[in-house]
Amino acid sequence: MGGVILLGIVVLLVAILVTPALRARREQKPPTPVEPGQDEPHEVVVHRLDDHRGKKPGDESKPS
Repeated sequence: MGGVILLGIVVLLVAILVTPALRARREQKPPTPVEPGQDEPHEVVVHRLDDHRGKKPGDESKPS
């Protein structure tokens, strides 16, 4: 009888932990298509990081 109770508690715990993830996945919007001529979102981030790295003071090793 104790094993059944333990199994029930484990199943309940898993259900409680998985429910928010399933709800978030259900509410997730599909990605918006990128118009021609625009960079992909990850490319924009890469360009921003490159620009930021190029602006370090005293760094003369990279020509801008």
